[in-house]
Amino acid sequence: MAPGAEHPPGKSRRSEDQCALFTGRESSAEVVPAIDVSIVIPNWNGRTLLERFLPSVLAAARRYEADTSSNWELLVVDDGSADDSVAWLRRHFPTTVRVLSLSCNSGFAAACNAGFEAAQGSTVLLLNNDVCVGEGFVRPLIERLTRNQVFAATARVFEMDSGIFCNGGKVGVFRRGFWSVYANYDVAERPEVQAEDWPSLTAIGGFSAFRKDLLDRLGGFSTLLSPFHWEDIELSYRAWKRGWTILYEPRSIAFHNASSTIAAHYRNREVERIAWRNRYLFHWIHVHRASWWLQHWLWLPLVACSAAGTGHLPRLLALADALALWRQVRTVRAQEKRAAVVGDAALANRFRLLQADGRVQVYRSREEVLGKHPACPLPPARSGAGNRDER
Repeated sequence: MAPGAEHPPGKSRRSEDQCALFTGRESSAEVVPAIDVSIVIPNWNGRTLLERFLPSVLAAARRYEADTSSNWELLVVDDGSADDSVAWLRRHFPTTVRVLSLSCNSGFAAACNAGFEAAQGSTVLLLNNDVCVGEGFVRPLIERLTRNQVFAATARVFEMDSGIFCNGGKVGVFRRGFWSVYANYDVAERPEVQAEDWPSLTAIGGFSAFRKDLLDRLGGFSTLLSPFHWEDIELSYRAWKRGWTILYEPRSIAFHNASSTIAAHYRNREVERIAWRNRYLFHWIHVHRASWWLQHWLWLPLVACSAAGTGHLPRLLALADALALWRQVRTVRAQEKRAAVVGDAALANRFRLLQADGRVQVYRSREEVLGKHPACPLPPARSGAGNRDER
């Protein structure tokens, strides 16, 4: 990384306790064509997920290559799996898939960052291992990144088993001392509307494309938030406050088998505790507007009392976990305040105006989606198809 380049809050990309890394290909002096798109998939004990969903990714990559004559690579970052993920990939895809194998489990952020660092493309397409993508998925996302100052583009996503809309453009509102960031929006099914530039507060880590040069400047995800949750929200907010833009691409369609890896390894109470710790850390690092900062600290005791009164012990433990990192938070907060060129209120106002657009439908709950948004036809089964090492 060049001198003076930025790093994620808390740690540089290659932290001092980074697990050992080795790739699935030997070095070669052979000259290879420049890579346009690097597809990065983090994986932890997900061999069955790769077997089910990787064929759709390969089909989409080949379609993109056929349509644009662009070159691509596919990197799977194996995050210390105990199953046979690495052996399975090397047996079925010895040249099509490059395997980056971490010797121990380091968490989603560090695994993704290892993939970002190894990526050779000018753009990075980050996918979860439990995502099935449509054949025309890649091109619209990548073309969004050609706009000036666009940092990332995020896809339109439906539930795997039901076809129910679950992720689109993200809107946010600051209220009661906290950002609410999980509401989705979608736009009309008209080509001229979908072709417009629609902002998204967040580029979701499981199905978004990033400009590699800007991603490198930010240094990837913050490992302060390891092992998971809020990394993509934090990175996106950091990018917005640098003056860059994130766009929603409704023509790139994917299906998501949500939280397949997390649910297999963590209990619900553990997940809640980690998510709330990272929610606190995000606000302490990035809320800079003085009145919002005061509002946050006035509401925080009420949140803690409410958690205690309703038996939400993980939220109280999360607050203690976050406070234990206060020294690091103060350092990172000062760095982010110096680097920001867009204020909190300006960003909130942008998404307030977006929600007033008559062509936008905002969904704040699954019930609203069921009542208003049509389901998407489920993808054809691809498990086992395309398990061949060919371009």
